[in-house]
Amino acid sequence: MKICELKIDRKFFGLLKEGKKIYEVRKMNKYYIEDNDVIRYLDLETKEVLGYFKVNFTVLSCPKRLLLSGLFIDKMTREFIEENYMNEEDIILFNVSELEEIKCITK
Repeated sequence: MKICELKIDRKFFGLLKEGKKIYEVRKMNKYYIEDNDVIRYLDLETKEVLGYFKVNFTVLSCPKRLLLSGLFIDKMTREFIEENYMNEEDIILFNVSELEEIKCITK
């Protein structure tokens, strides 16, 4: 498990936090993020820490194949992929859940 930082628009962070957005979609350059990693979300403009989410599972796929796969993708994520990622060769989806508390252990 590692902690990875991603920048996000506050609007989309709010939708993740409210559970209205099930997946976080990114280009393949974020392939290093794996199941059980923690994502520290930063505000896109101010770089302020917005919160922490655990990656439950990742899905790597071609956008067109992904949308036809039968995997449940919420309407908002589906539309986001169609509008922004259809020309990408591959994308990565993170299914995330909010972490209420982070405990750091130092040696």
